[in-house]
Amino acid sequence: MDKNIEWAVEVKKLIKESQAKDKRIKSLKGALEKLKKEIEKPYKNPIPESLRHVRRGGGIRTR
Repeated sequence: MDKNIEWAVEVKKLIKESQAKDKRIKSLKGALEKLKKEIEKPYKNPIPESLRHVRRGGGIRTR
């Protein structure tokens, strides 16, 4: 049960932060939806473009 409470507190903090960032978020539900969207965003490639070398069939090489 304690874990659930901790988790709820965390979520509330996150929601507060996202509300501070985005003034349009008024309700908790809206904030939760937004959080869900952020979590479901496609995985970003950790390798920045500048470090990539030109592909020559050998996959992506990094320095």
